[in-house]
Amino acid sequence: MTGIINLSPNSIGPALVTEAVRSGELFDLAELITEFYAARRSTAIDLVYSTFDGYGIDWQMHDPLGAFFLWFRFPGIRGGDRELYRRLAARGVVVVPGHHFMAGLPLEESGEQWSHSTQCIRVSYCAPPEQIEAGVRAIAEEVRDLQAE
Repeated sequence: MTGIINLSPNSIGPALVTEAVRSGELFDLAELITEFYAARRSTAIDLVYSTFDGYGIDWQMHDPLGAFFLWFRFPGIRGGDRELYRRLAARGVVVVPGHHFMAGLPLEESGEQWSHSTQCIRVSYCAPPEQIEAGVRAIAEEVRDLQAE
């Protein structure tokens, strides 16, 4: 069904897009959207640096190359990304544990899962700035506690 819907769209959508491309409006809209999310990303990154560094936690950020997410790595968190996810979810902060994105990697020589894969979370920066600020603060507090334990 999905294939049929995607391969055989009704005529209204393609007609609208064709006119938007022809008039240049689509490209103007794309630029507005790109600028909006680039500003959100920049604001979130600035907030992360000031908050995480202020809490004195050990952290790294993967280079944010696009999409709508930031990737963080927190070495030494007790319980790994799953425990961090559980604690944040209890506070109403939604993140995605990183191990879901690193499935099937070979084990380390010790036979253990690659530690990096359980130290990462993915976080969206698309929410309103006040929600991002509250979420970043909650992440910093939970990571501080998990790295100290």
